[in-house]
Amino acid sequence: MNNPKRYRIIRKLSPIVKKILPKSWFEKLKKHFKKGVSYKASERIPYEKGHFENGINYFGHLKANIGLGQGSRLYALSLYKSDISTCFIDVPLPNSIKQDDNFYNIELSKEPKYSINLFHINPENFFALEMLFEQDIFNYRYNIGTFLWELDHIPSSWIPYLDLFDEFWVPSKFIKDCLREVTTKPIYVIPYGMERINVKQLPHAFDFRDKFTFLTMFDSKSNIERKNPIGVIKAFKKAFEHYENVRLIVKTNNLTKDDKKILLNEIENYKNIELLEGNLSRGELYSLIKASSCLVSLHRAEGFGLPLAEAMSLNIPIIATDYSSTRDFINSTSAYVVKYNLVKSSVIYQNESNFMWADPDIDDAARQMLNVFNGYKLEEKLKNSRDIIRNYLSIKNSSTLMENRYKQII
Repeated sequence: MNNPKRYRIIRKLSPIVKKILPKSWFEKLKKHFKKGVSYKASERIPYEKGHFENGINYFGHLKANIGLGQGSRLYALSLYKSDISTCFIDVPLPNSIKQDDNFYNIELSKEPKYSINLFHINPENFFALEMLFEQDIFNYRYNIGTFLWELDHIPSSWIPYLDLFDEFWVPSKFIKDCLREVTTKPIYVIPYGMERINVKQLPHAFDFRDKFTFLTMFDSKSNIERKNPIGVIKAFKKAFEHYENVRLIVKTNNLTKDDKKILLNEIENYKNIELLEGNLSRGELYSLIKASSCLVSLHRAEGFGLPLAEAMSLNIPIIATDYSSTRDFINSTSAYVVKYNLVKSSVIYQNESNFMWADPDIDDAARQMLNVFNGYKLEEKLKNSRDIIRNYLSIKNSSTLMENRYKQII
Protein backbone atom coordinates (compact mmCIF):
# COMPACT_ATOMS: atom_id res chain seq x y z
CA MET A 1 0.00 0.00 0.00
CA ASN A 2 2.49 2.62 1.15
CA ASN A 3 5.41 3.01 -1.26
CA PRO A 4 8.08 4.76 0.84
CA LYS A 5 10.93 3.73 -1.46
CA ARG A 6 9.39 5.45 -4.47
CA TYR A 7 8.61 8.49 -2.37
CA ARG A 8 12.14 8.75 -0.94
CA ILE A 9 13.70 8.46 -4.39
CA ILE A 10 11.46 11.16 -5.85
CA ARG A 11 11.96 13.49 -2.89
CA LYS A 12 15.75 13.14 -3.19
CA LEU A 13 15.87 13.56 -6.95
CA SER A 14 13.38 16.42 -7.18
CA PRO A 15 15.74 19.24 -6.01
CA ILE A 16 18.51 17.92 -8.28
CA VAL A 17 16.23 17.72 -11.32
CA LYS A 18 14.94 21.23 -10.58
CA LYS A 19 18.51 22.60 -10.67
CA ILE A 20 19.48 20.77 -13.86
CA LEU A 21 16.34 21.24 -15.92
CA PRO A 22 14.48 24.44 -16.76
CA LYS A 23 11.30 24.89 -14.76
CA SER A 24 9.10 24.19 -17.79
CA TRP A 25 10.87 20.86 -18.38
CA PHE A 26 10.53 19.87 -14.73
CA GLU A 27 6.80 20.59 -14.81
CA LYS A 28 6.43 18.44 -17.93
CA LEU A 29 8.33 15.62 -16.24
CA LYS A 30 6.11 15.90 -13.15
CA LYS A 31 2.96 15.83 -15.30
CA HIS A 32 4.25 12.78 -17.15
CA PHE A 33 4.90 10.93 -13.90
CA LYS A 34 1.54 11.98 -12.53
CA LYS A 35 -0.22 10.67 -15.62
CA GLY A 36 1.44 7.30 -15.09
CA VAL A 37 0.25 6.79 -11.50
CA SER A 38 -3.06 8.69 -11.46
CA TYR A 39 -5.79 7.01 -9.41
CA LYS A 40 -8.71 5.62 -11.42
CA ALA A 41 -12.19 5.85 -9.93
CA SER A 42 -13.35 2.94 -12.10
CA GLU A 43 -10.89 0.63 -10.32
CA ARG A 44 -11.99 1.53 -6.80
CA ILE A 45 -13.67 -1.22 -4.80
CA PRO A 46 -16.77 0.25 -3.06
CA TYR A 47 -17.17 0.76 0.66
CA GLU A 48 -17.85 -2.40 2.65
CA LYS A 49 -18.98 -2.04 6.26
CA GLY A 50 -17.00 -4.18 8.67
CA HIS A 51 -14.00 -4.61 6.36
CA PHE A 52 -11.96 -2.22 8.53
CA GLU A 53 -12.25 -1.04 12.12
CA ASN A 54 -14.53 2.00 12.46
CA GLY A 55 -12.72 5.33 12.49
CA ILE A 56 -11.25 7.98 10.18
CA ASN A 57 -7.93 8.06 8.35
CA TYR A 58 -7.21 11.76 7.91
CA PHE A 59 -4.87 12.75 5.05
CA GLY A 60 -3.65 16.35 4.75
CA HIS A 61 -0.70 18.70 4.37
CA LEU A 62 -0.36 18.74 8.13
CA LYS A 63 3.12 20.25 8.33
CA ALA A 64 2.98 22.68 5.38
CA ASN A 65 3.47 26.36 6.25
CA ILE A 66 0.72 27.72 4.00
CA GLY A 67 -2.98 28.50 4.34
CA LEU A 68 -3.95 25.14 2.85
CA GLY A 69 -1.81 23.49 5.53
CA GLN A 70 -3.39 25.50 8.35
CA GLY A 71 -6.86 24.70 7.09
CA SER A 72 -5.91 21.04 7.03
CA ARG A 73 -4.61 21.28 10.60
CA LEU A 74 -7.80 22.95 11.83
CA TYR A 75 -10.01 20.18 10.43
CA ALA A 76 -7.63 17.68 12.00
CA LEU A 77 -7.79 19.48 15.34
CA SER A 78 -11.58 19.23 15.35
CA LEU A 79 -11.29 15.51 14.66
CA TYR A 80 -8.69 15.17 17.41
CA LYS A 81 -11.04 16.87 19.89
CA SER A 82 -13.97 14.65 18.84
CA ASP A 83 -14.90 11.15 20.00
CA ILE A 84 -13.98 9.66 16.61
CA SER A 85 -11.05 7.22 16.45
CA THR A 86 -8.65 8.92 14.03
CA CYS A 87 -5.16 8.45 12.64
CA PHE A 88 -3.45 11.45 11.04
CA ILE A 89 -1.29 11.05 7.93
CA ASP A 90 0.87 13.88 6.63
CA VAL A 91 1.08 14.29 2.86
CA PRO A 92 4.03 16.61 2.15
CA LEU A 93 3.76 18.93 -0.81
CA PRO A 94 6.57 18.08 -3.27
CA ASN A 95 7.80 21.62 -3.87
CA SER A 96 9.59 24.47 -2.13
CA ILE A 97 6.95 25.14 0.57
CA LYS A 98 8.32 24.84 4.10
CA GLN A 99 7.02 21.77 5.93
CA ASP A 100 8.03 22.25 9.56
CA ASP A 101 4.80 23.00 11.45
CA ASN A 102 4.59 20.98 14.66
CA PHE A 103 0.88 20.12 14.07
CA TYR A 104 -0.06 20.81 17.69
CA ASN A 105 2.34 18.00 18.70
CA ILE A 106 -0.25 15.42 17.61
CA GLU A 107 1.20 12.01 16.75
CA LEU A 108 1.29 11.13 13.05
CA SER A 109 0.69 7.73 11.43
CA LYS A 110 2.29 6.15 8.38
CA GLU A 111 -0.59 3.92 7.25
CA PRO A 112 -4.42 4.16 7.19
CA LYS A 113 -6.17 1.63 9.42
CA TYR A 114 -9.80 2.70 9.69
CA SER A 115 -12.98 2.35 7.62
CA ILE A 116 -13.29 5.97 6.44
CA ASN A 117 -10.78 8.10 4.53
CA LEU A 118 -10.97 11.88 4.78
CA PHE A 119 -8.69 13.66 2.30
CA HIS A 120 -8.08 17.39 2.88
CA ILE A 121 -6.15 17.56 -0.40
CA ASN A 122 -7.06 19.46 -3.56
CA PRO A 123 -7.08 17.37 -6.76
CA GLU A 124 -4.12 19.27 -8.24
CA ASN A 125 -2.08 18.08 -5.23
CA PHE A 126 -3.06 14.41 -5.49
CA PHE A 127 0.34 13.96 -7.11
CA ALA A 128 1.77 14.16 -3.58
CA LEU A 129 -0.60 11.48 -2.30
CA GLU A 130 0.16 9.24 -5.27
CA MET A 131 3.86 9.27 -4.41
CA LEU A 132 3.03 7.75 -1.01
CA PHE A 133 0.11 5.39 -1.59
CA GLU A 134 -1.22 3.03 -4.20
CA GLN A 135 -4.80 2.91 -5.49
CA ASP A 136 -5.86 0.36 -2.87
CA ILE A 137 -6.09 2.93 -0.04
CA PHE A 138 -9.55 3.71 -1.45
CA ASN A 139 -10.74 0.11 -1.54
CA TYR A 140 -13.51 -1.08 0.81
CA ARG A 141 -13.45 2.34 2.52
CA TYR A 142 -15.89 5.22 2.59
CA ASN A 143 -13.99 8.10 0.96
CA ILE A 144 -14.62 11.76 1.77
CA GLY A 145 -13.01 14.68 -0.07
CA THR A 146 -12.38 18.12 1.38
CA PHE A 147 -11.38 20.80 -1.12
CA LEU A 148 -10.57 24.49 -0.87
CA TRP A 149 -11.64 26.60 -3.84
CA GLU A 150 -12.26 30.29 -4.29
CA LEU A 151 -13.53 31.05 -7.81
CA ASP A 152 -17.04 30.82 -9.22
CA HIS A 153 -16.88 27.23 -10.52
CA ILE A 154 -14.80 24.07 -10.15
CA PRO A 155 -12.03 23.64 -12.76
CA SER A 156 -12.66 20.91 -15.32
CA SER A 157 -9.37 19.20 -14.38
CA TRP A 158 -10.94 18.30 -11.00
CA ILE A 159 -13.93 16.49 -12.47
CA PRO A 160 -12.26 13.07 -13.05
CA TYR A 161 -11.25 12.95 -9.37
CA LEU A 162 -14.76 13.43 -7.98
CA ASP A 163 -15.79 9.80 -8.57
CA LEU A 164 -13.08 8.67 -6.15
CA PHE A 165 -15.25 9.99 -3.32
CA ASP A 166 -18.54 8.97 -1.74
CA GLU A 167 -19.23 12.45 -0.36
CA PHE A 168 -17.62 15.80 0.41
CA TRP A 169 -17.06 17.90 3.52
CA VAL A 170 -16.28 21.54 2.75
CA PRO A 171 -15.61 24.53 5.03
CA SER A 172 -17.94 26.98 3.25
CA LYS A 173 -21.30 27.25 1.52
CA PHE A 174 -19.58 28.93 -1.43
CA ILE A 175 -17.49 25.81 -2.12
CA LYS A 176 -20.58 23.62 -1.67
CA ASP A 177 -22.43 25.64 -4.31
CA CYS A 178 -19.49 25.28 -6.72
CA LEU A 179 -19.29 21.52 -6.18
CA ARG A 180 -23.05 21.09 -6.46
CA GLU A 181 -22.84 22.23 -10.08
CA VAL A 182 -20.68 19.22 -11.00
CA THR A 183 -21.76 16.38 -8.68
CA THR A 184 -24.92 14.89 -7.19
CA LYS A 185 -23.04 13.26 -4.31
CA PRO A 186 -23.71 14.43 -0.72
CA ILE A 187 -21.96 17.65 0.31
CA TYR A 188 -21.82 18.83 3.92
CA VAL A 189 -20.64 22.24 5.13
CA ILE A 190 -18.39 21.82 8.16
CA PRO A 191 -16.64 25.11 8.95
CA TYR A 192 -13.17 25.27 10.39
CA GLY A 193 -13.09 25.46 14.16
CA MET A 194 -10.68 28.20 15.20
CA GLU A 195 -8.13 27.29 17.85
CA ARG A 196 -8.26 29.19 21.14
CA ILE A 197 -5.52 31.80 21.17
CA ASN A 198 -4.03 32.64 24.54
CA VAL A 199 -3.11 36.29 24.06
CA LYS A 200 -1.02 36.35 27.25
CA GLN A 201 1.29 33.70 25.79
CA LEU A 202 1.88 35.48 22.49
CA PRO A 203 5.39 36.83 21.88
CA HIS A 204 5.72 40.60 22.21
CA ALA A 205 7.06 40.89 18.68
CA PHE A 206 5.15 44.00 17.54
CA ASP A 207 4.07 47.27 19.10
CA PHE A 208 2.03 49.72 17.02
CA ARG A 209 0.62 51.87 19.80
CA ASP A 210 2.18 54.98 18.29
CA LYS A 211 -0.23 54.97 15.32
CA PHE A 212 -3.56 53.56 14.23
CA THR A 213 -2.36 50.59 12.16
CA PHE A 214 -4.14 48.85 9.29
CA LEU A 215 -2.76 45.44 8.30
CA THR A 216 -3.14 43.47 5.09
CA MET A 217 -1.42 40.17 4.35
CA PHE A 218 -0.75 38.01 1.32
CA ASP A 219 1.48 35.20 0.05
CA SER A 220 2.87 35.43 -3.48
CA LYS A 221 2.11 31.72 -3.87
CA SER A 222 -1.57 32.61 -3.45
CA ASN A 223 -1.44 35.19 -6.28
CA ILE A 224 -1.11 38.93 -5.75
CA GLU A 225 -4.07 39.78 -8.00
CA ARG A 226 -6.46 37.49 -6.12
CA LYS A 227 -5.33 38.68 -2.69
CA ASN A 228 -5.30 42.26 -4.01
CA PRO A 229 -2.98 44.13 -1.62
CA ILE A 230 -2.74 46.84 -4.29
CA GLY A 231 -6.44 47.55 -3.78
CA VAL A 232 -5.83 47.97 -0.04
CA ILE A 233 -2.95 50.37 -0.71
CA LYS A 234 -5.06 52.45 -3.10
CA ALA A 235 -7.94 52.63 -0.62
CA PHE A 236 -5.59 53.58 2.21
CA LYS A 237 -4.02 56.39 0.17
CA LYS A 238 -7.47 57.67 -0.77
CA ALA A 239 -8.63 57.66 2.87
CA PHE A 240 -5.52 58.81 4.72
CA GLU A 241 -3.27 60.70 2.34
CA HIS A 242 -2.97 63.64 4.75
CA TYR A 243 -3.02 61.72 8.05
CA GLU A 244 0.29 61.34 9.88
CA ASN A 245 -1.04 59.23 12.77
CA VAL A 246 -2.17 56.29 10.62
CA ARG A 247 -0.09 53.58 8.96
CA LEU A 248 -0.63 50.60 6.67
CA ILE A 249 1.50 47.48 6.96
CA VAL A 250 1.61 45.10 4.00
CA LYS A 251 2.76 41.71 5.33
CA THR A 252 4.10 39.35 2.67
CA ASN A 253 5.24 35.74 2.41
CA ASN A 254 7.34 34.18 -0.36
CA LEU A 255 7.50 37.56 -2.08
CA THR A 256 8.64 37.28 -5.70
CA LYS A 257 10.78 39.93 -7.39
CA ASP A 258 7.93 40.89 -9.71
CA ASP A 259 5.41 41.22 -6.87
CA LYS A 260 7.88 43.25 -4.80
CA LYS A 261 8.43 45.63 -7.70
CA ILE A 262 4.65 46.11 -8.07
CA LEU A 263 4.27 46.85 -4.34
CA LEU A 264 7.25 49.22 -4.15
CA ASN A 265 6.01 51.19 -7.15
CA GLU A 266 2.61 51.58 -5.48
CA ILE A 267 3.93 52.71 -2.08
CA GLU A 268 6.72 54.95 -3.39
CA ASN A 269 6.93 58.25 -1.48
CA TYR A 270 4.38 57.11 1.12
CA LYS A 271 6.20 57.00 4.45
CA ASN A 272 3.13 55.71 6.33
CA ILE A 273 2.94 52.50 4.22
CA GLU A 274 5.39 49.79 5.25
CA LEU A 275 6.33 46.49 3.64
CA LEU A 276 6.95 43.63 6.10
CA GLU A 277 8.59 40.62 4.46
CA GLY A 278 9.39 37.11 5.64
CA ASN A 279 7.89 34.09 7.34
CA LEU A 280 6.60 34.33 10.90
CA SER A 281 5.84 31.62 13.42
CA ARG A 282 2.18 31.12 14.19
CA GLY A 283 2.63 32.93 17.49
CA GLU A 284 4.39 35.86 15.81
CA LEU A 285 1.66 36.07 13.18
CA TYR A 286 -1.04 36.21 15.85
CA SER A 287 1.03 38.82 17.68
CA LEU A 288 1.18 40.91 14.50
CA ILE A 289 -2.60 40.74 14.03
CA LYS A 290 -3.27 41.49 17.70
CA ALA A 291 -0.97 44.53 17.64
CA SER A 292 -2.84 45.98 14.65
CA SER A 293 -5.93 48.16 14.79
CA CYS A 294 -7.70 46.54 11.85
CA LEU A 295 -7.13 43.73 9.33
CA VAL A 296 -8.09 44.52 5.73
CA SER A 297 -8.74 42.01 2.95
CA LEU A 298 -9.89 43.35 -0.40
CA HIS A 299 -9.70 39.84 -1.85
CA ARG A 300 -11.18 39.09 -5.20
CA ALA A 301 -11.99 35.55 -4.06
CA GLU A 302 -11.34 33.40 -0.98
CA GLY A 303 -11.63 29.68 -0.27
CA PHE A 304 -12.23 30.43 3.40
CA GLY A 305 -10.36 33.49 4.71
CA LEU A 306 -8.39 32.13 7.66
CA PRO A 307 -6.55 35.38 8.52
CA LEU A 308 -9.91 37.14 8.86
CA ALA A 309 -11.25 34.43 11.18
CA GLU A 310 -8.01 34.62 13.17
CA ALA A 311 -8.42 38.39 13.52
CA MET A 312 -11.97 37.84 14.77
CA SER A 313 -10.60 35.33 17.30
CA LEU A 314 -8.24 38.05 18.50
CA ASN A 315 -11.06 40.63 18.73
CA ILE A 316 -9.62 42.76 15.93
CA PRO A 317 -12.06 44.55 13.56
CA ILE A 318 -11.94 43.55 9.92
CA ILE A 319 -12.68 45.07 6.53
CA ALA A 320 -13.38 42.57 3.76
CA THR A 321 -14.81 42.23 0.28
CA ASP A 322 -18.38 40.98 0.57
CA TYR A 323 -17.78 37.99 -1.71
CA SER A 324 -17.06 34.23 -1.75
CA SER A 325 -16.47 31.95 1.25
CA THR A 326 -15.93 34.73 3.78
CA ARG A 327 -19.64 35.54 3.64
CA ASP A 328 -20.33 32.54 5.91
CA PHE A 329 -18.96 34.49 8.87
CA ILE A 330 -18.42 38.04 7.66
CA ASN A 331 -21.36 40.37 7.13
CA SER A 332 -22.38 43.94 7.89
CA THR A 333 -23.16 43.05 11.53
CA SER A 334 -19.75 41.50 12.27
CA ALA A 335 -17.40 43.48 10.02
CA TYR A 336 -17.00 46.38 7.62
CA VAL A 337 -17.90 44.87 4.26
CA VAL A 338 -16.92 46.32 0.90
CA LYS A 339 -19.08 46.45 -2.23
CA TYR A 340 -17.85 44.86 -5.45
CA ASN A 341 -18.61 44.14 -9.10
CA LEU A 342 -18.31 40.61 -10.50
CA VAL A 343 -15.81 40.60 -13.38
CA LYS A 344 -13.83 38.09 -15.40
CA SER A 345 -10.66 36.93 -13.66
CA SER A 346 -7.44 38.15 -15.23
CA VAL A 347 -5.53 35.07 -14.02
CA ILE A 348 -5.35 31.56 -15.44
CA TYR A 349 -6.16 28.86 -12.86
CA GLN A 350 -5.68 25.12 -13.49
CA ASN A 351 -5.01 25.98 -17.16
CA GLU A 352 -8.43 27.67 -17.45
CA SER A 353 -9.30 31.34 -17.90
CA ASN A 354 -13.11 31.45 -17.81
CA PHE A 355 -13.50 32.27 -14.11
CA MET A 356 -15.25 35.23 -12.48
CA TRP A 357 -14.24 37.06 -9.32
CA ALA A 358 -14.94 40.25 -7.37
CA ASP A 359 -13.58 43.68 -8.18
CA PRO A 360 -13.80 45.58 -4.86
CA ASP A 361 -15.00 49.18 -4.86
CA ILE A 362 -11.95 51.21 -3.78
CA ASP A 363 -14.03 54.25 -2.82
CA ASP A 364 -16.22 52.11 -0.57
CA ALA A 365 -13.12 50.46 0.92
CA ALA A 366 -11.71 53.90 1.75
CA ARG A 367 -15.02 54.82 3.45
CA GLN A 368 -14.91 51.63 5.51
CA MET A 369 -11.33 52.41 6.59
CA LEU A 370 -12.50 55.81 7.81
CA ASN A 371 -15.43 54.14 9.60
CA VAL A 372 -13.06 51.87 11.52
CA PHE A 373 -10.72 54.75 12.28
CA ASN A 374 -13.63 56.79 13.65
CA GLY A 375 -15.02 53.83 15.63
CA TYR A 376 -18.35 53.74 13.78
CA LYS A 377 -20.41 50.86 15.29
CA LEU A 378 -17.11 49.28 16.37
CA GLU A 379 -18.20 47.69 19.66
CA GLU A 380 -21.40 46.32 18.12
CA LYS A 381 -19.48 44.67 15.30
CA LEU A 382 -16.84 43.24 17.65
CA LYS A 383 -19.53 41.74 19.87
CA ASN A 384 -21.21 40.04 16.91
CA SER A 385 -17.82 38.88 15.69
CA ARG A 386 -17.08 37.24 19.05
CA ASP A 387 -20.45 35.48 18.95
CA ILE A 388 -19.64 34.01 15.53
CA ILE A 389 -16.29 32.72 16.76
CA ARG A 390 -17.86 31.30 19.91
CA ASN A 391 -20.68 29.50 18.10
CA TYR A 392 -20.14 28.96 14.37
CA LEU A 393 -16.34 28.96 14.03
CA SER A 394 -15.71 26.89 17.13
CA ILE A 395 -13.94 23.56 17.45
CA LYS A 396 -16.98 22.30 19.35
CA ASN A 397 -19.31 23.09 16.43
CA SER A 398 -16.95 21.58 13.87
CA SER A 399 -16.38 18.44 15.99
CA THR A 400 -20.11 17.98 16.59
CA LEU A 401 -20.92 18.22 12.89
CA MET A 402 -18.20 15.68 12.12
CA GLU A 403 -19.38 13.30 14.83
CA ASN A 404 -23.01 13.49 13.69
CA ARG A 405 -22.18 12.72 10.07
CA TYR A 406 -19.69 9.99 11.06
CA LYS A 407 -22.38 8.17 13.06
CA GLN A 408 -24.71 8.27 10.06
CA ILE A 409 -22.04 6.70 7.83
CA ILE A 410 -21.02 3.83 10.09
